[in-house]
Amino acid sequence: MVTIAIKEGNFDRAKEIGKRFEEHAPIQSQMVTIAIKEGDLKRAKEIGERFDKYAPIQSQMITIAIKEGDLKRAKEIGERFDKDAPIQSQMVTIAIQEGDLKRAKEIGERFEKYAPIQSQMVTIAIQEGDLKRAKEIGKRFENYAPIQSQMITIAIREGDFDRAKEIGMKFPNNELIQHQIAMIKEGQESEGILEKQEEIKQTKVNSKINSKNNKKKILDSLKTKLYFDKVDNQLISEIELSEDLDEFEKIVSLLAICEKRNMKGKAKEVLKTFHPTDKQEKSVVNGIMERIKSKKPQIFDIAKYDLILHWSFDDKLKAQYEKELRAEQEEREAKKQQITVLPKIETTQSTIKPVEKHPKAPTHSGEKLDKSAEYRKKLAVTSPKTSNEQLNIINYRNNEEKNVNSQTQMMINYIHQFIQKQREKVYVNMQSKNVEIQSDAISKWDRIEILLERIAEKSKDTQYIENLYNRVLNLSKSNDKGMEY
Repeated sequence: MVTIAIKEGNFDRAKEIGKRFEEHAPIQSQMVTIAIKEGDLKRAKEIGERFDKYAPIQSQMITIAIKEGDLKRAKEIGERFDKDAPIQSQMVTIAIQEGDLKRAKEIGERFEKYAPIQSQMVTIAIQEGDLKRAKEIGKRFENYAPIQSQMITIAIREGDFDRAKEIGMKFPNNELIQHQIAMIKEGQESEGILEKQEEIKQTKVNSKINSKNNKKKILDSLKTKLYFDKVDNQLISEIELSEDLDEFEKIVSLLAICEKRNMKGKAKEVLKTFHPTDKQEKSVVNGIMERIKSKKPQIFDIAKYDLILHWSFDDKLKAQYEKELRAEQEEREAKKQQITVLPKIETTQSTIKPVEKHPKAPTHSGEKLDKSAEYRKKLAVTSPKTSNEQLNIINYRNNEEKNVNSQTQMMINYIHQFIQKQREKVYVNMQSKNVEIQSDAISKWDRIEILLERIAEKSKDTQYIENLYNRVLNLSKSNDKGMEY
């Protein structure tokens, strides 16, 4: 009844029957078929999870995975059903798409008696120009119409029209084969027509392969350039104008750039061009926009996009950028070696150790030191110190305010240098595949940002800067791994 309802297009009636037979695998397989036709892949996958050991439904899950570009998931299912011929036929299809003909042939050897897979072996043989091997398979499957249709194609290419007609006589009710024979009867032009059809068919296949390769090239390049912060306008234009990326892939790619660069305005413009029909895609885009709009400082997590775009690193580009980074690092190290780094920051007036409090200037009759000329005269008369000693004290107090600014700035510079080294180590850990290491690094990065903001706010607070400087100096001397932020 379900089959009839589906043929008549009465999906509602079919689904009513499906609800009454929720544990019946064959009927639930038909429910998956309906869900796929209606574009409700989520519901189809839910059924697949309930029947993870039923091969026909898992074959449908492979079809969905291939449609979504998740070949890894498709292969995982194939590994679990390595003895199921229909599923292994799908594995052959994937191998051919990936250009891995060796793996496709290995599967073919294991299923020598399964006609659909052997038909795929004929296709490979024809592509490789090995017509002898293709014909040998044809002899073993003389009653299987799809393979015999391939034998007619070979006969026409070789100009053996009599052989083609002989095959046609065995399959009077097969539309494809009879169409091939009808074209032969039209005369010698039929060969050219068939070749043209094959050429068009092959062109379409090649076009799909090229489109897939171009898509992978663009996305892999994007991931690599985002990781190394090398995204340029040329890549952005390439994404916007690409015919190989669908609308969802374009939007997510552009939003990834916006999130990395904190381009909130650009993200809103990109979103205006997105008109989703798929609820899952809309949910993904909304999640990205929430992160971009957030006022809370966040670290760009490139791994969040792996499951969305199914991208990888461009090995050649990655090697190039890593080489450039090493060269920059070597250049920085060379410059550091040219500079003598002292354990303490020195000025012309004093050495910052930990910084000691300045001694109090002498007072007279309980009065504080006055910088005026009148008080200097009084000091000269009443002070037991010599005139040179008095002058030194007064000059020290006069120069104190001028010196403290330069000293504080030198301490801040030293602190920044120390923190920058810590940031480099933290950034490396942020790229770790280990979730715990990565999470800890992201947390440290946030605390470093807060500390830098606090330093900027309290740059005129001499006491705060001195205390922080002394702490950093002690850590540097003890070769500590880092500060606890």
